[in-house]
Amino acid sequence: MCYWGDTSMVPLGSGRLVRNVPPRSQLEPLREFGVETWAQAFLKFVLSDRRVSCAIPATSSPQRMRENARAGEPPWFGDQEREYLARLARRA
Repeated sequence: MCYWGDTSMVPLGSGRLVRNVPPRSQLEPLREFGVETWAQAFLKFVLSDRRVSCAIPATSSPQRMRENARAGEPPWFGDQEREYLARLARRA
């Protein structure tokens, strides 16, 4: 997943975006979309973009695989949720 400025075309900003995970309380506004983890939030962000037809998350963990699958279910983020996640990621 590639986003935001200098992280373009680099999965999760070469890890920068997952090293500084925000507190769970900051993910609370995304719970109604099935988001429980920071990684799920990023995957939901990508899958909520109508231009995206496929996302291939990598993991070797069965637990992470289940989390990824849950992120692939509706409801999808709207513009507000996508902007909220972008703001959180910029702080990361």
